[in-house]
Amino acid sequence: MSSKRPVIHIEPEPFDKLLDRISLVFLLIQFLIPLLFYSSLGDTVPIRFDTSGEVSSTASRATIWILPVVGTLLFIMFYFLNKVPHTFNFPVKITPDNAEFHYRKSVRMMRYVNLICMVMFAYIIWSMAAIGSGAATGLRPFIMSLLTILLFLPIGHYLYVVWKKTPG
Repeated sequence: MSSKRPVIHIEPEPFDKLLDRISLVFLLIQFLIPLLFYSSLGDTVPIRFDTSGEVSSTASRATIWILPVVGTLLFIMFYFLNKVPHTFNFPVKITPDNAEFHYRKSVRMMRYVNLICMVMFAYIIWSMAAIGSGAATGLRPFIMSLLTILLFLPIGHYLYVVWKKTPG
């Protein structure tokens, strides 16, 4: 079905560029945290937490570099996906009349999700480093819960806009 959709280049608006820049800052923070903390880390860092935020598994301190690498891959994936919104799955039929509206809204939603993922990864990496260096004892479940809720808000908002305000 996506092959019948119009292929439209969606030029990022200034706010979209701001979201991308903030996401990039949080991606850089993901690398900065291990760089700053690495020498003060113990032999192990937490790699898994239970629902109360307590450490349930540890691994070599070198594993603190895994999340920044995954964050980079995720950032790159979002960057390139935003260039091809005509390939996305949409809950409504995309027509030449409504394509730009849906593409613009979906790309904005993806930018929000990317930003929240970058913040979430930075927080987890900070927690791993703080616990690994002895400055903290666990992950704060409230913050993770809040970030998880924030992750789904742009998706819910997008679906609301699509179903209630779709032009054409």
